[in-house]
Amino acid sequence: MAGENESNARGMRDARPGCRTELMKRIGAAAGLAGIIGAFALALALKPDPRGMGTHQQLGMPPCTMYMLIGLPCPTCGLTTAFAHVVRLQVLDAIRVQPFCVVILVIMLLSAAWYAATIVSGNRVSNWLGGRRIKWPRWIWTCVALGLLSWGYKIAIVLMSS
Repeated sequence: MAGENESNARGMRDARPGCRTELMKRIGAAAGLAGIIGAFALALALKPDPRGMGTHQQLGMPPCTMYMLIGLPCPTCGLTTAFAHVVRLQVLDAIRVQPFCVVILVIMLLSAAWYAATIVSGNRVSNWLGGRRIKWPRWIWTCVALGLLSWGYKIAIVLMSS
């Protein structure tokens, strides 16, 4: 008992078990939430390109290499433009430009809520699921399939407009 109190006085152990772990969870969640807020703030600073892609060039990035080489959009073509529309509440324009933005938007909003709950409680939200585990492979493959469908849509739009 005396040894434990001496350790606490020297700062080698926390007074409360799990205190440092809760703090680290909160810091990690705060960093994640800051990243999401930063992404939305950046999208708000950009003007959506009327072509439906190319908004990322306002950040000093080059045009899409795939589009320049073969005339077809890459899988992510239009995502920056779509998010520039989303933050302006132009959701239909965002879907028209790149439907996959809806999937990413839902993931970002759920993640923001998850991070906020973790910041407030100090516990991971997964602890509230009663020990049930999220089936990540199923979610990942669903997102991949939706991404490929969105890419096919974007290719069709480009081919129809040429």
